[in-house]
Parts: sequence; structure tokens; C-alpha cells
Amino acid sequence: MAATKKYGKNLTFGAGWTWARDLTDTQEASAFGGQVIQNQFDRGAERASNSLVLRHRVYAYAVYALPFGRDQRFLNKTHAIVQELLGGWTTAWNVNLQSGQFFTPSFSGFDPSNTGSFGGRPDRIGNGNLPSGERTIERWFDAAAFKIPGCPDTDPVCTNPANEGRFGNSGLNILEGPGIANLDFSLMKYFNLRERVRLQVRLIMANAFNHPNFAVPRSNIRSVGNVATISSMARVLNGLPATREIDIGLRLEF
Repeated sequence: MAATKKYGKNLTFGAGWTWARDLTDTQEASAFGGQVIQNQFDRGAERASNSLVLRHRVYAYAVYALPFGRDQRFLNKTHAIVQELLGGWTTAWNVNLQSGQFFTPSFSGFDPSNTGSFGGRPDRIGNGNLPSGERTIERWFDAAAFKIPGCPDTDPVCTNPANEGRFGNSGLNILEGPGIANLDFSLMKYFNLRERVRLQVRLIMANAFNHPNFAVPRSNIRSVGNVATISSMARVLNGLPATREIDIGLRLEF
């Protein structure tokens, strides 16, 4: 769903919202290889939300020509030099809000299925997703909601799990990571130097407010001291810098 609107001769505004769900048994989350199938005889266990398709994404943009200089509301009768310096500036704003990336709990170090597969998906004994008001970078999800297959519920990461002869029952991508909120800003103007020559001056700010956007948390429940914590910034899904980036440039066109 999207809409655009123009207000007068100076402002153009647009916004859109995507609500999506993509179920697949072939994930595309890795740049180095495809999905690791837990059990080739049970492809239904691999059916899950695509980790690269977010549930919600909202975007909005605005392009606003500042009302100064020739044929504008302000300073339209000032000296030509003033009009040339202060007129003709255009700003652009782009806002991106999106829900978090799906990810999967895991464990390492044991082969409860007796298939030579050390590690994998754990057993799920609770929801795992915390209420939004309880999520922090020190504890993003409830690690106690998962256990290594063969471990008792009271000791989910025991050091000697029973020989279960099966894979963990947790599904893929049942947890949701932090969302992203980003605003980009640009300011630019053309200076006419000659009949067919002009100079563009531009300022571009990616993540203008320097808002922190976090990556998915560590998901290995056997890493007791680190599981569910977040240690890095989000970069992959939207390709944007993790922190604010300011670029100033000149472009000569002829």
C-alpha cells in the first residue's frame, strides 16, 4: 500500500506500508550457502518464515524546495547575488521503519540425533519471545524456553544429555530480532556557471539522527554467558551504515 501527494510547487510527499509473510522450506539467509536441512526425511520441519522477508515495513519520503529566492515566497526581491546564494536549495527526507529479522535458536557440541550432526535446533519448552517492553540488548529473548535434546527441563544446557536419537523440535525462525528505524537527509543546490555548465553542491546524511539499529542477538543457548545478548549493529538487510554517515560533495555537469 502506497500513496503520494504534492502540496503546492515546493513539497512532494510519499509513504507506503508493506505487510508480508513468506513461508518456505528453503531459506536464503546465508551468502555462503543454502539452508542446512536438519532431517532430509522431514522437509515439513523446515517450513518457516523466510528470514529475509520482514513482517512490517513502513517508508515515507518528502522532497521540499526551500521557499527562498526567485519566484519563491521569501527573498524574491532581494539582490541577485543573495537570490543565487540562498535560493534553489532542495531538501529530501527518507524514513524507513521495519520489524525485526527472524532468527533461530541453536545449540552446539552434542549429537542427540546420533547422525553425526553436532549441534542444531534445540527443544522448545516455552515461547522464547519476550514482551517488547522487556527486551534489552542484554536479554532479547528467553533462553530458558529452549533446551538441548536429552537435557531435563530444569537443566536445559546440561553437560551430559541423554541419548535421544532425534533432532530438536524447535522450528526455524521462531524468534524476532530488533526492528530498524532510520532517517536519511539530503540538501542540494545547483549553481549555473555557464549556459551548459552547472555545479551541484550536496550534503547527504545517512542515519541522520544516529539512531542505534541492532543486529539479531546471539542464539546459541549453550553459550550461557552470551546467549540472547546483542553485540553488533544491523547492516545486512537495508545495506545502510550502522551509524551516522555524512558526505559532502561537488558535482560538475556539462
